[in-house]
Amino acid sequence: MGNIGYALKPIGSRDVKEIYAMLEAGFGYSGKMDFAFFSNNKERIFIAVRDVCRINFEGLRVNSVGIYFAEMHKGAIRLSIEGSQIIGKECSKNVLDVDRRQALEWMTGQDISISNPGKGYVIIRHEGDYLGCGKYADGKILNHVPKERRLRVSISALP
Repeated sequence: MGNIGYALKPIGSRDVKEIYAMLEAGFGYSGKMDFAFFSNNKERIFIAVRDVCRINFEGLRVNSVGIYFAEMHKGAIRLSIEGSQIIGKECSKNVLDVDRRQALEWMTGQDISISNPGKGYVIIRHEGDYLGCGKYADGKILNHVPKERRLRVSISALP
């Protein structure tokens, strides 16, 4: 298939196995997904249906294919909001349940103060909804919700 446009390239089976190993180590995810995996030059991982591999992308400039799934960080993996929603139900560790107020803080871009939920990256869940992934550091979960996806509400105005 070659490179897709100028930014994405297919991830080989050896590297896909490494991604699965990181998902297992970080989140206890032992499933398999029936997707093709791609990466860009920023260490972002995208997933798409396998049929996308049949398309001839030669001469096309394609910025992305599929869904932004995760990003690699120093031997660990940070899931996107969609990534947490795709595998969250099958994860057995580093899933943090938050209350309504914490969920709203998270979705407005604030860090969540919490006492030792574990180490490394944590999936944020509220009442069965997966809200993304953040990194535990110094008594809080560091927020990674992109600015353009944050809720624009005042937390203090909510009940």
